[in-house]
Amino acid sequence: MSKIKFRLLLMLLPLLISVSILSFYTFHKKYEEYKILDKSSQVIKISMELSNLIYAIQLERGVTSSYLETYNPIYIKNINNKRENTNKKFNSLIQSINSTFVDMSNEKKIIIETFKYLNVIRKKIDNLDKSIDGFILYSGIISNYLYIINNFSYKVYNKMLAKEYGAYLTLLLLQENAAKERGVLSSVFEIKKLDVKRYIRINEYTSRFNQLLDMFFITAPIKYQKDMKKYLQQPSVIKVDQLIKSVKNKIYRNYFLNDLLPSLGFKGMIHNFKNYLVRGDDNLIKLVKYDYEKAINIMDNYINIEQFSDVDKDKILIIKNTMQEYLQMLQVIIKKKKENKDISEIDDIVKIDDMPALEAINYLSKNIDNISVDEWWKQSTKRIDLIKKLSDDIQNDILKKSNIEKDNIIKKTGIYLVVTLLVMIISLILGILIIRRVVNDLIKTTNKMKEMRKTGNYDYIFDIKGSDELSDMQDAFNKLIEDRNAAEDSKKLAAEVFNIINEGVVVLNSNMEIEAINPSFSTITGYRLEEIKGKHYSLLVSQENNPTFNLEIEKELLLNGVLEGEFNARKKDGNTYLEEFTISLIKGENNKRDKYVKVFRDITSRRKNENKIFYQANYDELTGLANRSNGMSILNHELKVAKRNKNMLALMFIDLDGFKKANDTFGHEFGDEVLKKVSQLFLNCVREADSVIRIGGDEFIIILPNINNTKDVKKIAEKIIKKVFCKLDLKNKECDFISVSIGISFYPKDATDADTLLKKADEMMYKVKQSGKNNYRLYLD
Repeated sequence: MSKIKFRLLLMLLPLLISVSILSFYTFHKKYEEYKILDKSSQVIKISMELSNLIYAIQLERGVTSSYLETYNPIYIKNINNKRENTNKKFNSLIQSINSTFVDMSNEKKIIIETFKYLNVIRKKIDNLDKSIDGFILYSGIISNYLYIINNFSYKVYNKMLAKEYGAYLTLLLLQENAAKERGVLSSVFEIKKLDVKRYIRINEYTSRFNQLLDMFFITAPIKYQKDMKKYLQQPSVIKVDQLIKSVKNKIYRNYFLNDLLPSLGFKGMIHNFKNYLVRGDDNLIKLVKYDYEKAINIMDNYINIEQFSDVDKDKILIIKNTMQEYLQMLQVIIKKKKENKDISEIDDIVKIDDMPALEAINYLSKNIDNISVDEWWKQSTKRIDLIKKLSDDIQNDILKKSNIEKDNIIKKTGIYLVVTLLVMIISLILGILIIRRVVNDLIKTTNKMKEMRKTGNYDYIFDIKGSDELSDMQDAFNKLIEDRNAAEDSKKLAAEVFNIINEGVVVLNSNMEIEAINPSFSTITGYRLEEIKGKHYSLLVSQENNPTFNLEIEKELLLNGVLEGEFNARKKDGNTYLEEFTISLIKGENNKRDKYVKVFRDITSRRKNENKIFYQANYDELTGLANRSNGMSILNHELKVAKRNKNMLALMFIDLDGFKKANDTFGHEFGDEVLKKVSQLFLNCVREADSVIRIGGDEFIIILPNINNTKDVKKIAEKIIKKVFCKLDLKNKECDFISVSIGISFYPKDATDADTLLKKADEMMYKVKQSGKNNYRLYLD
């Protein structure tokens, strides 16, 4: 085997090794993906078990709450059944956790401890401990389990599955909210009474239900959004909404009667009406009219409220008509009084049938006695079951997709392995064939060149075979001889290059006067040769340059014979552009004078792009402030200056309080407005020598070099807090909760390097947040 053949085979070996390593890496990566999906599947299965436990506890809570409202023994059997079901779900969950290979030791501990607490609550309920609120305690148990399911989302590593898991979490919260609503209203229908405390809870749950529903429609995949829309059209959901509306209707009736009755009853219109009939005091006429106007105004205000049904509005009109009848009879009494009629005679004339009005008031004052607690429980449970069914469907879809993805990984890995083996085999065969071809042709060429040197015959022409680099080499060798006959053509070629080159070229004489130009020169500058021939090259130099610029160029050329650089050049139309140039001295031979050749190009656009890239790399696009990378460079520089001059430096770490809430409530555009306004306020609060940097999100740092004492820094911090809290002029005036938390550290007292200084300022900022926000704190202050 020849040496070159052996070396080529050695070169092929690293290629095969590289392919093997790459294949192993890819296989390992696919295996890791498979493990992640498998872990995610296990987590989702556990979360399904836990959601079933939550559902069982919700049922137990509902029955227990009804029992605690009435202490009716008929509920005890149902409670025991629900508890038994809950215990089964708990045992099933623990068995599933024990059988999974995913580490859930912390979650398991919390689940067990929480369930122990549930048993404590059960004992208190069995002992008729009236000091406890069973509904609240059960809700706390469920909240703990929902928190665990939420934390499971961090163990779902696959992005595709994580998004659907988020929709699933929202449904669990929706289910719990509906279950709480069921429990509160069950107690209302059970005791036939609606107090303020329960009404506030109902409003809270209704509002929360709508918020979670909106969140689901924003985050859930389209398929589940469609399922949810179908769910909202179900008769049970519509019936639940109607029942809730009827409860709210009752509270508005109470408000109406509380406002109306003082104007009608004792010391009201009817009372004063009867007093005037008996006593004839004219002052009572004014009181009757005043109470009438007040009552009519109250009824007019309430009659248009949408919470009132058509029947309610008809009852209000009956009361209103009765009041108008009283006012009409008042005029009759006044007339009869003037005629000195006897009171008994007048009383016979002005008899008013106010029974319809009393019946209307009685109807409006009825409590919630026409709604069956069993009907409410049945319909609200159907609604909860629909939500649970949708959440179960999502879970099953997630598991199905996970299994499909695992199967795909196995298939792809197998295909990849087969393809890799085929590639390696084909590569080896092709490599051997190529080596054989290369080595044989090289030996042939080498022998022929030796023969040419020995015989002195250099006119040999190779018989070219093939179309690769070796045949190209033989072809090139053949052309070497032909090129000797083409020496004269080189001058023509040089002229062509001069004319077609993209760079501008100008030839100057020893006096720096223009002698020749190429077409690209005219394209760039706009000048033709006849316009500028014989003129000094300074014609092309912009006045924006240093006045001594031309002299400096000539001096440099005389000293070194070549000059490269950039300067502002001028075109024929007077516009300037940035020019990159090279001027070379060509020494004259045979008593010919020296010449200069200048080659240049327009780099204006390139420089603008470079500047743009530099800005994007070093400054925050939204606020115009230095970004984190640039900010750390500034901080390191200022620390060096402070160390050299032995000065004190302060570093503020600022975080916006309430920014996430504002961003979530009013949108990202509003959040951007907040960041820009706050950035400008920061700049207005500091000195010109200080640096304001946005390091990311709603976090900023301010570098205060050359500080005399901590009092100056405190004043700046107080100024920033005051201005942000009081003078943050935002388009949305409802956002009045933006403030800042500031942590401050000092060089050299707290730290001497940038990272430590930043870390300590950050620690202080978090302590401010923990202690109430909207304040500042110095390190170890």
